[in-house]
Amino acid sequence: MKATFKHQYKTVAKSGARMGQPVDVYVYTVAGTPAELKAYKTACKDRFVEDDKGTPLYFTTKVLGRSIELGISTKSGNVFANTSEADNIANLANQYPGVLGQEIARQGASVIVAKLGHGSATQVEAETAPGVAKKTADLSKS
Repeated sequence: MKATFKHQYKTVAKSGARMGQPVDVYVYTVAGTPAELKAYKTACKDRFVEDDKGTPLYFTTKVLGRSIELGISTKSGNVFANTSEADNIANLANQYPGVLGQEIARQGASVIVAKLGHGSATQVEAETAPGVAKKTADLSKS
């Protein structure tokens, strides 16, 4: 299933670690095959919401970009956003301590931000170890 960003709004968290604090809620329209949409409705249970056109909606407090893939866990039956690309970049950066890991994280973050559709991130200036010249990477050519 694919979800496309529709809008966002602020609300106050009613539970969890941020209870009573303002949070952003991101709203996505959900599209898929009739079977996928039926499974989505079943997975959402009493939290299933449609817009005024009858399009199913997905709500999250995470910034996920303009377009995301959704799945349904075979174990729990819960709906989830596929964040595997960002997770893989974070795991790769964590595998390498020091400057290399920081550079992987910095470059990966730039790629993720560019894909979010929240602005342009085709050029990144990478900070390097002290005494080493800074380098600029043009990510639009990758």
